[in-house]
Amino acid sequence: MQTPQAIFAQLMDRLRKENESINEALIKKAFTIAMVAHGNAVRKTGEPYVIHPLRIVSTLIDLHFCDEQTICAAFMHDVLEESTIPKQQLALEFGAEVANIVDSLTVLDTKQVSMEERKAQNLRKIILAMVKDIRVLIIKLADRLDNMRTISVMSEESRKRNSEETLNVYAPLAEKIGLYGIKAELEDLALENIEPTLFEFIKSKVSASKEERDQNTKDITKSAEKILHENKISSLIKGRAKHFYSIYKKMVSENKTIAQIYDLYGLRITVKTTGECYQALSVLESAWEIVPNRLKDYIKSPKANGYQSIHQNFIVDDKVVEVQIRTKEMDAIAELGIATHWKYKNTGRDRKLERKISWIRQLLSWKQRSGGESPQMQFSLFKDEIICITPMGDPIILGDGATPIDFAYMIHSDIGDKMKVAKINGTPVTFDTKLHSGDIVAIETGKEKTVSNNWLQMANHTSTQQKIRRALGIEGEQVAPRKKKRKLEQSVGLTNAYQTLEQFQSLSKKTPIKVSQCCKPGFEDPIVAFYTKGKKLITVHKIDCPNQYALDQRLKVILSAPVQKQQTSTHIDILIDDTPGAFVDILDLLLEHKIVIREVENKDANTVVYLSIKIAKRDGLFAVVELIKKLPGVKDAKLNN
Repeated sequence: MQTPQAIFAQLMDRLRKENESINEALIKKAFTIAMVAHGNAVRKTGEPYVIHPLRIVSTLIDLHFCDEQTICAAFMHDVLEESTIPKQQLALEFGAEVANIVDSLTVLDTKQVSMEERKAQNLRKIILAMVKDIRVLIIKLADRLDNMRTISVMSEESRKRNSEETLNVYAPLAEKIGLYGIKAELEDLALENIEPTLFEFIKSKVSASKEERDQNTKDITKSAEKILHENKISSLIKGRAKHFYSIYKKMVSENKTIAQIYDLYGLRITVKTTGECYQALSVLESAWEIVPNRLKDYIKSPKANGYQSIHQNFIVDDKVVEVQIRTKEMDAIAELGIATHWKYKNTGRDRKLERKISWIRQLLSWKQRSGGESPQMQFSLFKDEIICITPMGDPIILGDGATPIDFAYMIHSDIGDKMKVAKINGTPVTFDTKLHSGDIVAIETGKEKTVSNNWLQMANHTSTQQKIRRALGIEGEQVAPRKKKRKLEQSVGLTNAYQTLEQFQSLSKKTPIKVSQCCKPGFEDPIVAFYTKGKKLITVHKIDCPNQYALDQRLKVILSAPVQKQQTSTHIDILIDDTPGAFVDILDLLLEHKIVIREVENKDANTVVYLSIKIAKRDGLFAVVELIKKLPGVKDAKLNN
């Protein structure tokens, strides 16, 4: 067995190749602290405990996460719980960034509560931290992977408990950030411990047919290469093996035998450009028989984690072939997920992810310097989503704005139908309370159904509303109830040209309100309101919407309250390049002109940064936009109302 020092020396050689400018002295200090903190502690495997963080760092290097903050935090990820070293000391020696990551990875001391509660609390801590710094999750996944690789020394009960947690929590999170290799291995390791007999059965069947399958894969690959070569499309084609858990899942969900499942073959085709992806698809569709309704275009509609590829199924020599077509850059993101940024840092590749992470870091830095009111920052991987937790420690992914009703129905319709009490972090709440990432949500049920028509007003998800209607025996779509409409008013900040929002909402107690789609009144836009015929609904338009004049003026809602001066809101669309600090310069300029920033968002995968600005008046904003245009790195800037 190699000594920890020898393994560390090998890791440093790898780190130098990945990151030439890495601070070797700082890395060595982190390793030394880990050595001191763990002392002579030994794992159940018989190895010195410090071997564990060394293997975590090795995994991070494999993933190309080689910035010194990540590596230092990985070496010291359990130092705070295993030693008397305080967080303040880590911050002093390594900076607040490293100290915060280590603190986020430190298991909470909750011995007085049950194991389930402890798991939920620790998961909550990780989720809250990872939204701010994704590296918390990356290190945690590497930590879990090493624990699963060495889990054989644990008791059967511990193996199953940890494997179920891995399957339900960590594998889905790995998929969420595009680390498909980590996800697949975690799933296979979990299955091996949860269903050992079935796992060995699948493994043996796969091994028995390996020679025949390898030959068939070679034949299919040669056929694809010939087709693409004849059409002058340069490509790299690889056979793609299914991992054991994916076979198991298909056996269970589709009620098929392993022979039926494992009769599928996979090819991954890598080409140079996006255009060639579609050319390759076209020529293969002309040459091979297509399996109907199996085309998935993740290039035009990427997954939330950035994954892009074209998926299509073909029948080749009576065999079903799953084909993935992508560019080299897309393949890198598919293999490494967000880690692609670290692998190709400063090489010119994968600029899209580089920019996303860059402007997030700039914003964090600016927030620390600027003080006062800070803009909201959402990391695009978790945009429009929240992750809540059951009391048993299972994560539930919901849409932003979800309520306990959505949570209950996401678990199971029966739990939703019979919900009596909802608790968030141990405190009873009303059913229309908005949930946030990291909330531990407990649902108490009764024996009888408690679902009511009022729940339609409180549910945020369309799927939840459909389940409620089904439970109530309501057919078809209905006009959204009043409370749901009032939520919409609050979210877009509607005010009336004649009176305040509060006064206008008092009218909605009797009449539902609909926001017109022709002009889509925005945040605090002055509006005019009209009854529909029969006065069962009120529609609202922007005060300058031309379509209002085509409506029956006799149905106009007459409101006499005086106009109150409102703060307005608008967007500035800014196109920036890769000039270092360009984003911070923009924020500084806005701060200098006393413009309060409500939200900052990189809406697409390009360099366009959208700033939502809340200001007391619009006067002078055009001049500020002109100043933004003159900043280094800014290609264009314009107001977008």
